[in-house]
Amino acid sequence: MPEVAGPTRMTERLILRRWRDEDRAPFAEMNADPDVMRYFPRLLTRQESDRMIDAIEARFEADGMAQHCRICQGQARLAFRMHGEGKTLDQIRTAIDAKFG
Repeated sequence: MPEVAGPTRMTERLILRRWRDEDRAPFAEMNADPDVMRYFPRLLTRQESDRMIDAIEARFEADGMAQHCRICQGQARLAFRMHGEGKTLDQIRTAIDAKFG
């Protein structure tokens, strides 16, 4: 997947940006983690995770808005261990502001 320039949004705790190839492995790891996926019907394979990123990027291209890749500020990794930290709320507020602000 070629790196696509797109809006990058930042909060105090998060960087929200378009997906990159280097996000695929950690995203697949997240989708295969039983703790992360406990409220989903099942764990996802690497191929299913890759297809999900492809679908998200297609939505960005079609609509200009989709699920951003979340990176923790100062950690340079996907943000998926955030239970109870309010980072998802940060992402939602930032995305709404970007779209409708």
